Amino acid sequence: METTIPAKSGGSRGRPRDPEREQRVLVAAIEEYSERGWAGLTMDGVAKRAGVGKSTIYLRWANKEELLGAAVHALADDIHPIDTGSVPGDFEVLARRLFETYSTTVGWGMVRILIDTAGSGEGIGELRAVNEQHRRAAYAILDRGVERGELRPGPPQQLVINALYGTFTIYRMMRPWDELEGIAPQPDELVRQVVGFVMAGLSPWLTDAGDA
Repeated sequence: METTIPAKSGGSRGRPRDPEREQRVLVAAIEEYSERGWAGLTMDGVAKRAGVGKSTIYLRWANKEELLGAAVHALADDIHPIDTGSVPGDFEVLARRLFETYSTTVGWGMVRILIDTAGSGEGIGELRAVNEQHRRAAYAILDRGVERGELRPGPPQQLVINALYGTFTIYRMMRPWDELEGIAPQPDELVRQVVGFVMAGLSPWLTDAGDA
């Protein structure tokens, strides 16, 4: 799945002449982090992967902290509301999107950044936008379910979202071993099982309309 990162101007040192070049640099920063982590992330490595000169990167970002922050915030903009007309349908789209995103180097790089940040306690404020974008998009699914009469008011929103995101995160972390042992689930089956699990957890809040 091709990842598109929109150009952003906030917090930058200058505007590049070629927006596509900026996108390549931001994607390269996440990919480098995905493979090498914070200690192995260098401006040289990002420049080589993006196919640009290091001076081009320094004209835009002062250091790797600024560069990585810009990449994370830009990627967060790629989260859009989901409305298929039903809660299970919305969760299926979200689940499939998570599976596809986590299967890319950029998507896994984002997850690794969030895990590392949570573990270190540093940079939490800078990455809050990512969390909030995901949270709002996911909460909206449950809010619309209540508005449509599929759900009774008061479902445990954060618990439901953690179950969905957490399951796909763990599956992605375990994938190398699952593939080695020949037990890696097929995408369609995994999406079906995860959505079924989430909906089963929501059963106390399902109305007759939601059961239909």
